[in-house]
Amino acid sequence: MARKLRILMLCGDRQNAAYFHGKTKVVREEMNRDVEFVFVDPPLLIHTPTQSSEDYLASSSDVATLPAENMPRAWWTWADGSIYKYGDYETSLKFLRGVLETQGPFDGVWGFSQGACTASLLMALIETPSLHPVWAAPGANWPPKQFEFGILCGGFLATDPEYRNMLLQSRIRVPVLLAVGTADTTVATFHSDAFIDLFENKRVEYHSGNHFVPTKPSWRALYKGYIEGFQFDDLRAIDRLRSPSFDRNSGWDIPLHL
Repeated sequence: MARKLRILMLCGDRQNAAYFHGKTKVVREEMNRDVEFVFVDPPLLIHTPTQSSEDYLASSSDVATLPAENMPRAWWTWADGSIYKYGDYETSLKFLRGVLETQGPFDGVWGFSQGACTASLLMALIETPSLHPVWAAPGANWPPKQFEFGILCGGFLATDPEYRNMLLQSRIRVPVLLAVGTADTTVATFHSDAFIDLFENKRVEYHSGNHFVPTKPSWRALYKGYIEGFQFDDLRAIDRLRSPSFDRNSGWDIPLHL
């Protein structure tokens, strides 16, 4: 019998909940009604239009005049213009702790790009709350339960040393499905490879595209089957899911049912 699942949805840099909701529409339409997708806006507003936000910025050149729900957002900013120092990411940690306390529990997490990186940090912090004081502080509904699974697309290992060290100090045992673009011009191969290495229980699938969430029919079938495997408590079914690609490197490191 299917059980209800709730999945936390984390968008990418310079996107927002509405944008990610639209981009995953064709995927969600194939899921059954017992799966709830919870989209949240990153707390940090970005005031510079970029290519990644063109779809919802349209012809506007003044981002400040946009409605709040259409503003491009981020889970962190770049402190002093450096890719090696994240600004304001503690703001996001506090915000996400509040989301987990007030809107949780969640069974799964689905993140894209910066959202995938953020999802990996949530898994690490739930596993080891002492890694950061925001997570270590006691609370009435704290700590939260660990995610049962994750779907992470276009992820990368954090370049900020403090952020990265929290990930490297934790053993992330949550089963994850990783989608990697072989023509990704946003995330370098060594960054995506390092991200893949964070997870002990992973299935890696490659697509031939750039930096996006793949949504072709074969990928939609994989997402649906993957989520339903947890929904019906049938991990063997997940192991049998057909790869949406023909890349010889695609597949599980460790079968889930072992």
